[in-house]
Amino acid sequence: MVGGMSRRKARRTIRRAMGGAGFQRFLDGRGDEFPVAVLPAQAQKDIGADTHTVLLSRASATKQRAHHPEMTAGEYRGLQGMLDRGTREQQTANRTRVFGEIGGKPYRAVLKVTSKEVYLLSMHRLPGK
Repeated sequence: MVGGMSRRKARRTIRRAMGGAGFQRFLDGRGDEFPVAVLPAQAQKDIGADTHTVLLSRASATKQRAHHPEMTAGEYRGLQGMLDRGTREQQTANRTRVFGEIGGKPYRAVLKVTSKEVYLLSMHRLPGK
């Protein structure tokens, strides 16, 4: 688990893991959850998260596949850049929308903070550009 690692080490570990075949296997239905990004320190503080690691759960990955089958592993790898350079909007007490670009195209992601974890609930490309 990367939650106990420094942000820098966690970013490197997640980047390697998402670039390998393991993440594609996860998207194809194997595994319960997968670390997909690291929250910047200010974002972690702003959303009240106890951890800097963002996880994609099996349930959310399955829902994503059903609602946004066009999403690729490469697009999910762009989440880190969205968190680093995008804008955040608090949606509810435990949900935050993140807006940013991947490859010059607009995307939106929704994060959910639980008592112990931060989950990516959804992510997709927005119309336009």
